[in-house]
Amino acid sequence: HHRLQGAFGYFEGEHDAYRSLGCGHKRIVLHFGNELSVVADLVRCREQVSTLLFNLQLAEGSVDALGRNLFRFTAARDGSAHYLRFFGPVHLAPEIAEGRVYPDYGASVPAPRVVIADKGVRGDVAIVTLLSSDRGLLESFSYDGSSRLAGASRARRYDLSFEPLPADPGVPGDEAVAAKVTAAVEEGGKTLSFRRNAGGADGWTGALEISRGVGV
Repeated sequence: HHRLQGAFGYFEGEHDAYRSLGCGHKRIVLHFGNELSVVADLVRCREQVSTLLFNLQLAEGSVDALGRNLFRFTAARDGSAHYLRFFGPVHLAPEIAEGRVYPDYGASVPAPRVVIADKGVRGDVAIVTLLSSDRGLLESFSYDGSSRLAGASRARRYDLSFEPLPADPGVPGDEAVAAKVTAAVEEGGKTLSFRRNAGGADGWTGALEISRGVGV
């Protein structure tokens, strides 16, 4: 499922690779032009599993931990800096590890990755990753510990929510994850909103002025 409006986009997808373990996984991506991208990984486990492993593989470069689950990735290619911040369970503890990427066919090189391991998982778990070149924007975000995030840059205010919908008790063994998603970005007194499974029609509504080369 995807919905696009100008430089803004919503994408979601799921797979059944973990169904044999009694788990389902849905990934949701919200893209707000060149200022912010948000990735929400929603996992539902009908039975307890020993470990839930989240792995974010990066390109060649280096990663530094800056505190409060905030990381800086410096690309080897051009030295540009990009920031990542993770939200999820209160005990969330992202760690930097070494991985490998294949810039050329058949030849791998070392590259950093960020790993999160959650033990004894059962029920619904959400891990939300924010990505931006604006460190201040990511540092501004607050999380209510359940489903809602809010933050602001110099020009925009963001309000996001990813709320897993209850599983259907009438479908034994159904680990599919459905979620009510709402997002609003405000700039210059105008608001662009997105809704999915939140009542009414799914999709984007409203408009923003074109600003810094992005907008609708």
